[in-house]
Amino acid sequence: MSAPRVAVVGGGAIGSMAAWQLATRGFAVTVYERYWPGHNEGAGGGGTRMFRRVYAEGPAYGPLLDASWHLWRRLERATDTDLLHRTGGLSIGPAHHPVLAGGIAYAEQRGIPYEVLDADALTARYPQHTPLDGEIALFDPEAGVLRSNLAIRAALDAAVAHGAELRTGTTVHGVAEAPGGGVEVATATGTATATERHDHAVVAGGPWARTLLPTLPLETRAIYHTWHFVEDRQLLRPERFPITLRRSGPDLSYGAMSALDGTRVKLAPHADYPRDVEDVDTMRRHVRADWQHRSAALIRALLPGVSPDPVESQIYPESFTPDGHAAVGALDADARVVVLAGFSGHGFKLAPGFGRAAADLVATGTSALLPPDVALDRDFRAQVSIRDLVLDADPA
Repeated sequence: MSAPRVAVVGGGAIGSMAAWQLATRGFAVTVYERYWPGHNEGAGGGGTRMFRRVYAEGPAYGPLLDASWHLWRRLERATDTDLLHRTGGLSIGPAHHPVLAGGIAYAEQRGIPYEVLDADALTARYPQHTPLDGEIALFDPEAGVLRSNLAIRAALDAAVAHGAELRTGTTVHGVAEAPGGGVEVATATGTATATERHDHAVVAGGPWARTLLPTLPLETRAIYHTWHFVEDRQLLRPERFPITLRRSGPDLSYGAMSALDGTRVKLAPHADYPRDVEDVDTMRRHVRADWQHRSAALIRALLPGVSPDPVESQIYPESFTPDGHAAVGALDADARVVVLAGFSGHGFKLAPGFGRAAADLVATGTSALLPPDVALDRDFRAQVSIRDLVLDADPA
């Protein structure tokens, strides 16, 4: 009996991990990728992403996060590639902010190691940061920096090593249930079009997903990152500069991490990013001067030892849902079409776990890894996104 055929639409962070997990289970996997492995056009571009073990988004994410932690290490071993550089992680802000209070509650409930630093302890250990009055820091010793583009390439390499077929330069224009069972995938490679049949399809289109999933409330936003030279290389080398989530108010919030080259820090200001990007392929990629000035102001205020002026900047498209939680599940009882979309800036660290969940869904129609927060049939506006709390008002 031949193996069930599975089309994976999108070879980015989520699709690559789904392909790897499906291929290791013996499915006949075909990955459709409009660019090439590890490209810089999608949500996983920019070289690096954060990994956190202390996860303020809630204990329901615990099984998914634990699975991701182990799968990152497994992928490293399988491909002999260094993907997760452990630096530790800091969350800095008022003690009552949901990112800190929620993170502490998560760590306590899940038995994850953590440490709380008052302002004096923070500046003594990490003088790279300037705490404001009343702020504390939550330290996550198992956090680190993921090499994002390299990780996507590694997952696709692992999938191919287990028999998956990778179709690059191929755009998927539609996925539909086929008469009599299975699915039909409409593709274009250059000027050549085709409709191919599979038993299942996993749709992991990242910022392009909204065109394939018009019934889901997905919105593509333009997220910008800036890179800055470090002025004190000893103090800001990767081993001395934990990944950082700063939550000091709507205008003083960001994510920061080492670029892992010893000379630069990457900053992701948390702002009301441009919304409703209609066409990812033609979107404006230049980071406006006022956005770069925002990054410079954050560094002047909160990150001594880093040069304020950006030396590089880039925009990356990201798919968001209204509540900030992903949309994951099967569209039908037979799991002919499985959807993974709308990761809202939270997906990369969890990508291996979501990939395993996708394989579970294809195989059995369900996955114990998935929290209720990501269900396709939920009320998308009934929850509050922790990410948006820093944009709407001072934490209370």
